[in-house]
Amino acid sequence: MSEFGNGTGAEASGATGNVAPAHDPMEQVRELLFGESKRSTEQNLQALDEKLEAMRADLLARLSALENQLIQLARDTEDNRAASIHAVGSAIAQLGATVQNLSAQRKGG
Repeated sequence: MSEFGNGTGAEASGATGNVAPAHDPMEQVRELLFGESKRSTEQNLQALDEKLEAMRADLLARLSALENQLIQLARDTEDNRAASIHAVGSAIAQLGATVQNLSAQRKGG
């Protein structure tokens, strides 16, 4: 037998052992020379894709949390602004009442 098998599609055994039969001798040579490297590269790429997807999901979750915080801060700021406007209005009204009382006291006194 030759190193390429019996010519009927013998497989080249790699570390994973699940290599598809190669009928063409050139394919068998490619598998012997580059098969393990190709599988290793594909596994590494898959692992990187999984890490990238996990990072993407984490980033989206963090962005969503940040967006929610910004929305809450905007609400709080608006509430504070409205309360400040109300407080200024009340202070102006009290000042007006005080001025009117002083004016009435001067006229009456």
